[in-house]
Amino acid sequence: NFPRPFEAMAWKSEAFPHDVKDGSHRCAMTTDLTWRVGVTGRTEAEIRSLLGKADTEEGGLPHYYMLCPSFLDVYVLELKWQDGRVASALVRDT
Repeated sequence: NFPRPFEAMAWKSEAFPHDVKDGSHRCAMTTDLTWRVGVTGRTEAEIRSLLGKADTEEGGLPHYYMLCPSFLDVYVLELKWQDGRVASALVRDT
């Protein structure tokens, strides 16, 4: 299952925390999402259309999408915003 091509419907259907405890297809799609599809430079509307509502939000903008569990934490896709667009996308553990 690793890596896996990005599929918007599969990404959006995997809601946290339900699927994260058992492993995540999101984790397998992250490389394709960030390198081929791309999130940097996209607007909030584009991100919501592509990824759905964020699992956590900060200041009204999507901030974290839960990916998969690690030994003690959960990996997340963290989106940082500047001027209404994604300035960077970082995969990290919480």
